[in-house]
Amino acid sequence: RQKQYLRSFKFGDGWMEVEVHAPTQVANSIRRSLLTDVPCLAPESVEVFVNTSCLPDEHIAHRIGMIPFRDERKEGKGETAFLDLDVTGRKATTDDFVVQDQEDRKKEAVLPVGRTDVMTLLGDDQRLKVRVRLEVGKGGRHVRWSPVCGVGFRQRKGHVLLRVETNGQISPLHAMKEALLSLRGRVDHALSDL
Repeated sequence: RQKQYLRSFKFGDGWMEVEVHAPTQVANSIRRSLLTDVPCLAPESVEVFVNTSCLPDEHIAHRIGMIPFRDERKEGKGETAFLDLDVTGRKATTDDFVVQDQEDRKKEAVLPVGRTDVMTLLGDDQRLKVRVRLEVGKGGRHVRWSPVCGVGFRQRKGHVLLRVETNGQISPLHAMKEALLSLRGRVDHALSDL
């Protein structure tokens, strides 16, 4: 019978804890994989067509770049998505994004995660019009592609307690599965080189 290294899963709203019955180095490898190897959809570029707000284009692009997006599209739908935003004379919020793909728009397949965030407040004559290109990536490339917002562990007697928190793009369990698959791939690759 194969030994179980992960035991006693506990879940909460956006977090999970698991006992890792392996050396601390293994728990740290899982932690690093959670932060760098879990794919998700995030803004890759922001094209500003009109910006008469008081904020520079770079500031708007930075704000949009840090918004987490949930991707509910079918597998194989693609690695990219495009969102448009065109607002005049009021608050520009994450609710104002419109998906370019008609099919995805009907299903609300690509949406900002969580509450409505205000990007900027526009005066009566001010306008903000942008196109956002979302792309699937991993946290090892940039933190905006990491759906894991917190991960840490504590040494306990006989095991390590690992806690994972996500930003709502995916569940902590899904993040753990993706991280472990990636870690396994790395180990398999290293073994094949021996």
